Amino acid sequence: RTFDGLAGVDEDLCDVARGLRIRSMSMRDATRPEKLWQDSDWDAATMWELEKVAVLPKEILDCDHVARALEFSSERAIADLRLVQRMVMLGEEVETMTFEFGFVIPGSTNTWEQTIVSAPKGSVIPAHLLSGNLVAESTFFSGKRRLGTTRVRIVYE
Repeated sequence: RTFDGLAGVDEDLCDVARGLRIRSMSMRDATRPEKLWQDSDWDAATMWELEKVAVLPKEILDCDHVARALEFSSERAIADLRLVQRMVMLGEEVETMTFEFGFVIPGSTNTWEQTIVSAPKGSVIPAHLLSGNLVAESTFFSGKRRLGTTRVRIVYE
């Protein structure tokens, strides 16, 4: 049986993917403790299949470093969790970032914080051009084996 959204993976990976759930995500200026954005509405049943929309404050584009906290849980052990995030604007990849987490304990809930370095001042695309046209495609891997991909369309206000 193939898990929807994960065509081409074996049943064991399907079980791992079914048990991997994003519980919440937040972003803040890495130099300040206040959150600029948070979303706890991640549907485990559709996160691998449907595109999600995230409405972020345009001020986040002014940050030199953005700290992103991803809270997730996993029913199964994951040997070497990593995430490859592609930023796609109007169908064209504009940036790729790779993040390494490592071993995930079965039955655990974890917080994974990543720091994202922004483009130099003056080279950041304005919010009004990015808004609704930028999609973050985050592919999760167990080692070299693909678990699934989430897609989040970003809207700036």
